[in-house]
Parts: sequence; structure tokens; C-alpha cells
Amino acid sequence: MDPARWRRVSAVLQDAIALPPTERAAFLDRACADVEDRREVESLLRHHEVGGDFLEKGAGPVAADLLLDDGLAPGQTVGSYVIVREIGRGGMGVVYLARDTRLDREVAIKMLPLDLRHDARRRERLRQEARAAAAVPHAGIAHVYALEEDEHGAGYVVSEYVEGRTLREELQEGPLPPERAVGTAMQIASAAAAAHARGVVHRDLKPENVVLARDGSVKVLDFGLARLMGRAADSSPERLTLTGALMGTPGYMSPEQLRGSEAGPATDIFSLGLLLQEMLTGQHAFGGSENGATGTMVRILEDSPNRLPQALAAAWPGVAGVIERCLQKDPNQRYPTMQDVVDALQHADRGDVVGVPRASASGSGVVDVPPMRALDTWWWQCHQVVVSTLYIAMIYPTWKLRGAPLPSWAHSLLVLAIIVAAALATTLRLHGVFTARVQPDRLVAAERRARHWVRRADALMSLLLLCAAGAALARDQFWFAALFATVAASGTVASLFIEPATVEATFGSGDA
Repeated sequence: MDPARWRRVSAVLQDAIALPPTERAAFLDRACADVEDRREVESLLRHHEVGGDFLEKGAGPVAADLLLDDGLAPGQTVGSYVIVREIGRGGMGVVYLARDTRLDREVAIKMLPLDLRHDARRRERLRQEARAAAAVPHAGIAHVYALEEDEHGAGYVVSEYVEGRTLREELQEGPLPPERAVGTAMQIASAAAAAHARGVVHRDLKPENVVLARDGSVKVLDFGLARLMGRAADSSPERLTLTGALMGTPGYMSPEQLRGSEAGPATDIFSLGLLLQEMLTGQHAFGGSENGATGTMVRILEDSPNRLPQALAAAWPGVAGVIERCLQKDPNQRYPTMQDVVDALQHADRGDVVGVPRASASGSGVVDVPPMRALDTWWWQCHQVVVSTLYIAMIYPTWKLRGAPLPSWAHSLLVLAIIVAAALATTLRLHGVFTARVQPDRLVAAERRARHWVRRADALMSLLLLCAAGAALARDQFWFAALFATVAASGTVASLFIEPATVEATFGSGDA
């Protein structure tokens, strides 16, 4: 096959794989102008569905299986479970709703299609899926009850049945309200964080694998592509994930997945960013009406994500910042852990900007949220430290004012008031400096919460220093009076002019 034809066939094949089997014929009618191209794509699709050991076991068993109905009918029994109905089907298996006759409860049963039950790799992956999900005891992950075998020796997974709608079904009706989208993303991130803590990376977070239960909870399903970090099952010679193989759903894979690199926790963080933006907008961050699966994959690798609508980004800048950081091409520029994403979403309320603290990440193009550039932040931090130092330094000259004509009780009260005002203003300011250095993602939210209290503390400090200046004049201590008056005037000017200027240089707005 010549290179040009292979590129055509490969592009159509990737798009066809991403579609449900029932939609592929109509898609191929539109996409394949050449009859030979279509035959090649159909042949590759069949091989894709049959799986890896096709050549080893020969065409006979496969052909026999394809002639059989691989669906289980309602009322049919598998072990101690009675099939109620089929509830889902995909490349990794068929899922049935069943009744557990021993414990009298509804369960979900996942098993390989009949034509794939001879595939040793698929059977081992089903077992690994059960182990991965069972290793994470978290309310946001469907519980695995058992891993059993039928009379043919084919394994099946028995898990919790979650009654509700998939996120895909919800999104077919349009975007979610922002509050609900953020809450759903937090629950998904919390479940993924628990999985990562147990050494499990999902690697296939997508709307089809998230169920919104009727009680309002969110469940993450389908650990069929999960990677068990540090486990023998993932590092043995019979490794399930081949080097360079693409594991995942094309539209929800991270750049490193698409390149065939090893996918760690950062790949789930990228997928979560895609889910959050799709929940907010109803559109894939890298998709579009003109893009198929192949086009989306290319955009994930090469282009910036679509921007959030301007009104939404302005109303929820913190959430926009979370998405921006999750969707960085470089895994090292995303959040260090999924728990950090949970924490960021908890603080990403209206008006809280949780941006990307790296200037190099500003080209992602998600939304115009300015990153915390080192120079701007430095000037703001410098102002906080200088003012705090001056306020603390004023305690000593105030203490030196003791003696007539200022009564002892009045002097003690003045010293105490200045200590309290200086401590309040200094604590608020230095907390901002600490946050800028240790938790830069939370700096804007912390500064906005403290801003009005800092202004009040500045005003109180200036008033008390003027009182101290008057007391110094009463004692004919001109230089002390000049010192107090100068610091009071400087504090007032700084509060009215310098503080807003440094805030605007760092955060973009000094009057919010």
C-alpha cells in the first residue's frame, strides 16, 4: 500500500473506531470514495474487533464464534446471577444488569463478547480491571463484588449497579450549570485521586465512564484500561500495554498517550480538564464540527484548546484557570497530583483565579487569565514586606513615649493599640507573601479575602501613629513626632496609591 493511501485509510480507520458499531457503515459510505479503501478499512476494523491472537488460533474458532449470538437473553443465568437486560457494550466487553439470587440485589456483570473469550490478553485485562477497581475503596468508584468464571472458563466481573445516567447522556441535552459541572468534576477528581493514591491510573476518563446517580453522587466506571503502577502485573514480560500502543479513547487521551508514551497520573488530570470544559460548554475543548477523531487527536497534540465563552470565563475565572493548567501539553506543567486539582476546585469559586504559575504555560489559549509573572509578584511582595517592617518598627518609639505629661494608662493603651494594629496588618500581608511562594494557585483568592481588612488595618495604624505624634509633641520630642507623622502619611499614601498599583500589576485589578 502506498503512503498516500495508507494515510487515507488510517485517518478513516481511527474515525470509524471511535464510532459505535451501528454507525460505522453510514460513516464509511460518506468517508470512503474509493471501493478498495473501504475494503481495507473494513478488514482492519474486523481485525481490531477480533483482537491480538487472531493469527495464532486461526480463522476457524473466530468464524464459529461470529456465527453465534453472543448476547445473553433476559432470564438467562450466569452462575447465581439472572440476567435482566443488556445495559452497555463496547470494545472491552458487554455489561448486563442482573439479579444476584443469593443476596437479592441488582448488580452489573461485565464479560467479554463471545468472539473474544479466546483472547488471553483480553481475559487478563478483564481480571486486571477487577483488581484495579477493587483496590480503591472510594464512594466515587463502583464497588467490585466478585471476579468469577462461567462454565466455559471465561471470567466476568460482578460490580455495583449504579442507577442513573452517564455524563454523555447528560451532555446530549446541553452543558451543565456551572455549579453542577464544578461539583461533578470535584467528585470525579476525588475518585481519581483515591485511585492514584492506591497506585491505579484510570487512563480512560470520558463521559461514557462517568455515571450521575439519581441520588446526586458521581461514580467513575470502567477500569478496563487502568494501569497498576508499581505492580508486577504491569511490569512483567507479558505486559498488557504494549510499548507504543495507543490505550484510551482518542478524543480524551493526553498528548503523552497519543505519542505512545507511558501514561501516569498526569494523563488523568488532562482528561479531567477535558471533561470539565465539556460539562461547562457542551463542546469538546479540542473538537469542532469539522473535526473527526483523527482531527481531534492532531489538535490535542499540536493546537491550543478552544476558549471558554467570555462571559463564563469572566464569571468563573478560577475554574477557567483550573482547566488551563489541566490541559497543558507538558505533563510537568499540570497539577502535581489529582488531589491538587480537588483542592484547586474547592477554592475556585466565582472570582477566585486559579491560574498557571508558569509564564511558559500562557500559550495554552484557554482563557485570558494572566499567569503570576515573577516580576509583578515580586513588587507586590516587596511592598507587603516593607510596610510590615515599618509597622513593627513603630512599636519601639511608641514605647519610648512613656512619662509625663502622658498618663501611664494612656501610654499603655496607645502601645497596646499599636501592637494589635501592627500585628493585624502584618499578619494579613505576610500571609499573602507566604501564599505567593508556597501556594501560588491560591494567591488571588487569599489577597481578595484579605484586601478590605488590610485597608482597615492601614487606616487604624495611621490614626494611632498620628495620636503618637501628638503625644510626642506634648513631650517636646520633635523628632519622634516627625517620625510618627511621616510613617502615618506614608502609610496613607501607600494604602491609597502604591497598594492599588502593585495589586493591579500583579492581579490585573486593584479595585475589586
